[in-house]
Amino acid sequence: MTLIVARKVGEHIFMMGDTQLTLKYEERNNPFFNGCLKQYIVNQNNAVAFANNKSDFEEDLSQILKCDNSKDIVNTVLHANKQYDLIIADLKERELIFIKDGVLEKQDSGFIGDPTAYNIYQKKYHEFENTPELGKVTLTSLLLPEPISKYAQNIYALMYCSLREVCLNNTIQSVGGIIVPLCSHNKNFTYMDYMDSVLNSLDLQSIQSKPQLITYGSSSDGSCTVEFFGNAKSPGYYFLQGGFGILYLKNNFDLLEPKIISAPTPAHWALETTSLLGEGLKSGFLNVDNCGELGETLLKLEEYNKAIYCYELKVDSPELLGDRTKVCDRYIAGYATAL
Repeated sequence: MTLIVARKVGEHIFMMGDTQLTLKYEERNNPFFNGCLKQYIVNQNNAVAFANNKSDFEEDLSQILKCDNSKDIVNTVLHANKQYDLIIADLKERELIFIKDGVLEKQDSGFIGDPTAYNIYQKKYHEFENTPELGKVTLTSLLLPEPISKYAQNIYALMYCSLREVCLNNTIQSVGGIIVPLCSHNKNFTYMDYMDSVLNSLDLQSIQSKPQLITYGSSSDGSCTVEFFGNAKSPGYYFLQGGFGILYLKNNFDLLEPKIISAPTPAHWALETTSLLGEGLKSGFLNVDNCGELGETLLKLEEYNKAIYCYELKVDSPELLGDRTKVCDRYIAGYATAL
């Protein structure tokens, strides 16, 4: 099962969902490693999201992606008469089409997936209070769809935060994994980037009146930081503390399935995704330390082109102009050696 929510807001269409995939004979299915992307960009004006039978949707996906408009998508899906539900977002017509159990309905907002999970989402949405938990810090950075009004901005953030609460609710086994926002952005559909971090190691006794640096923690203290990269050839996300990332790559049926990538540092993540996508996914946590360390490792292995790539990730960084002169000298020397 899953939960995909969608809503029209002014000139925008917002659609968000999880990556959980509930299989009949796999009760402990991992939503990160065994899930799949539920939302797909068909063209500039159309996007779709599915729930329920993955195999049936997989059979029809290639044909759906060839459609020119929402009418063609509707005809393809209804003619196929398979066991999955679908949301069709049409940016040109500014409409949302929901197909559930073979019945078509146009609505300004709605969902497909688990009704129980949706009820919890609705409750969170209408009663949302941004009340922090003691001993915990949550940092979220969302790339907002453009152009956007203050009202639409609030709706977008509220949808994300409410769905986030459902994904983190361990009592809802049918929903989980990572949140995937697919929205209208500058008159096109695109996956929207974000960064989400939960820190469990905050020491309230150490808080002072002066501003303090809050670190991003480690896996041992229960911290979790995830970055979602939507504006790329393939969507993906990186777990900073876990030292790995996941890219969604097309299978033979155009379904986007997860590929696990070992990436001990953000520099590794950029390098590994470069080999798969042609252009690396650059984490906001890249710095001269992790780029320099990987660069030096590659120099020892005589992989000079890869070392050059790593050094060039931060060779123009203001970090190299600060007080850490030894780090700066070592970084530049390594870069020169690679060249």
